[in-house]
Amino acid sequence: MRNVSVVVANIKKDVEKSTSGLDDLKAVTDEVKTTCKDGLSDVSKRFAALEKQVKEMDQATEKQSQTVAFNVMDAVNYTGSETMKFSNIILNEGNAYNIETGIFTAPIDGIYQFNAHICGNRKPSEIEYFIKVGTISIVTGEFILPSRVTRDTDEKCTSFSAVAMVRKDETVRVGGMPFTSLGPITGNDLSSFSGVLINTV
Repeated sequence: MRNVSVVVANIKKDVEKSTSGLDDLKAVTDEVKTTCKDGLSDVSKRFAALEKQVKEMDQATEKQSQTVAFNVMDAVNYTGSETMKFSNIILNEGNAYNIETGIFTAPIDGIYQFNAHICGNRKPSEIEYFIKVGTISIVTGEFILPSRVTRDTDEKCTSFSAVAMVRKDETVRVGGMPFTSLGPITGNDLSSFSGVLINTV
């Protein structure tokens, strides 16, 4: 009987040791789980930050490589409205110039250069002109036809240009005071309007 008691006591000790070992193992397991969870969370955050950085770099590269340029000629009959329109598109890279409205709409923030060449006849003798970004003139002036031009069919031309900061979706147009004719009367003098993206911002 005594031997049985000893055996039972030994078994109880072994069970207690096993339970203690299991508790220790559970504690280690919990610690490992916590460490792994924290590590995965940190890796996830780093991966998200890296993914955002790559996306921003891709957007910057796309922005820098975007080409925007237009060149239009042959002014449509113009009576001094806000916007001169041109019927002949020589270049419209980026499709930002609208031939129906005569308006360039910037597809991207940037520094742009705009150029205009206006040919008018003797009626009237003075031509006022501008290039506007939105409602703000970035270049404006007056062109007086020489007094030696006496025939209504005689045309003289003037050119002007400006560099400006233009934000995405801002509009640019060329216009001025009324003149009775723009574009070719003899087939040689052509009014034109052009612009190019110099650099993104």
